[in-house]
Amino acid sequence: MTNFNNKNLIFLIILVAVIIIFPGCVKKTSLTQQQTNQTAFVKTQATKDSAIQEAEKQIPENMVLVKGGTFDMGDWMPEISLPEGTMNIKDPTDKDMDGKGVRGGDLTFDARDIHKVSLDDYYISKHEVTFEEFDQFCNETDKELKSDEGWGRGNLPAINVTWLDAIEYCNWLSEKQGFEKVYEINGYYDVTADFSKNGYRLPTEAEWEYAARGGHLLNKNLNNGKGNIYSGCSDYKTVGDCAWYQQNSDWVKEPEEDGHTSTVMTLQPNELEIYDMSGNVWEWVWDYYSPDYYKESPKQNPTGPAEIVEIDGIKYIGHVLRGGSWGNVPLFIKTTFRFFSLNQTLTENVDYTNWRVGFRVCKNVD
Repeated sequence: MTNFNNKNLIFLIILVAVIIIFPGCVKKTSLTQQQTNQTAFVKTQATKDSAIQEAEKQIPENMVLVKGGTFDMGDWMPEISLPEGTMNIKDPTDKDMDGKGVRGGDLTFDARDIHKVSLDDYYISKHEVTFEEFDQFCNETDKELKSDEGWGRGNLPAINVTWLDAIEYCNWLSEKQGFEKVYEINGYYDVTADFSKNGYRLPTEAEWEYAARGGHLLNKNLNNGKGNIYSGCSDYKTVGDCAWYQQNSDWVKEPEEDGHTSTVMTLQPNELEIYDMSGNVWEWVWDYYSPDYYKESPKQNPTGPAEIVEIDGIKYIGHVLRGGSWGNVPLFIKTTFRFFSLNQTLTENVDYTNWRVGFRVCKNVD
């Protein structure tokens, strides 16, 4: 027993001596691993930076690069309810038009489930598609020109555009510029999207909101890190600086509703240099509308419900509209506000549009 203890003692003395005399030998493996990890990180970051730089070089005309990221999607602002007895225009069950349907009087009920969303890089147009651009599409495809309501064409946003019109425009533009077509079109109820293609398409609802709120340049110094309420404006007092809405679009209700669109890119843009994502015209996005989609939305690159949703006996056949228009109050032009056509849902009118509706396009980064 004593001999064993002596041997152990001698071994410990030798080990301590080695550590004291050659300390670098003990740390060498750990240090080498740290250096390897650091080198790998630097290479990975360099690859990412190189890809971003390449994407910035290849930005299509009149588009901006939105660098991918993760954000909290949904309406983080206080609930705004309609006055008692007022119809909720987002609730098909409000048949008595008194705000006493299934959804009550809250106009923001469908955006209350705030959830994390992560998006890849993409490009999005700086401005809404103009009449000049859309008229070229109509002329080259033998389609009837859309009415401008007497307000003019040129660089005014195209209006009276159906969702299917916007889809067809995207495919036409892709083919014209030598890109792959994203959509296979067999009628309104049978449009499939291949999001791996490099052509033009409508933004998803998540892509739209991320870009409207500033994307990777979102101003985290505002509203507890949530950014601007309107796209490019921080509050109600400054909304007229970035958005065409009722108060600066000659809107009147009587004897008939009147007002007008305005030339794109004339007010201040948001952080990404994107214009009119609040106001001017409502913008179609890809997603089918579902009032409850935020409760089940996947985190990575969500694209909306896979098919038409039926809730409370109502088929929501329409697609999401975003951004508000020249004829709306500030509530409707918030970056988080979701909308759809109640008229389209109740009548199942696949050709629904009006003088407040247009769109913009986006595109994958190759």
